[in-house]
Amino acid sequence: MVKKKSKAKLWFLIHSWLALPIWGFIFFICLTGSIATVSQEIEWLASPMVRANPPAGNPRMLTYDEVLARVEQAHPGSVVNSIRRPVKSQFALTVNTSYQDG
Repeated sequence: MVKKKSKAKLWFLIHSWLALPIWGFIFFICLTGSIATVSQEIEWLASPMVRANPPAGNPRMLTYDEVLARVEQAHPGSVVNSIRRPVKSQFALTVNTSYQDG
């Protein structure tokens, strides 16, 4: 009596190898999503310029116009490219500026 070989192992092997790129993509999405979740904390650790002491009491936040006025006062002639307001109070407000002369 000749025993018939099952193709189940072959199909399982093919299925496993075809699924590998999909799982690699899902792993990439999960990894980058995890990094994005803690990106502000990573930036806080890597760059001392974004660290700030929380203000005493409960002061009001500066408006964007007030931030622009203070930047103009500190750096006359600069052009504000972006203003990034942090979510948490231990992060400083980040303003990206450039100067007209380059």
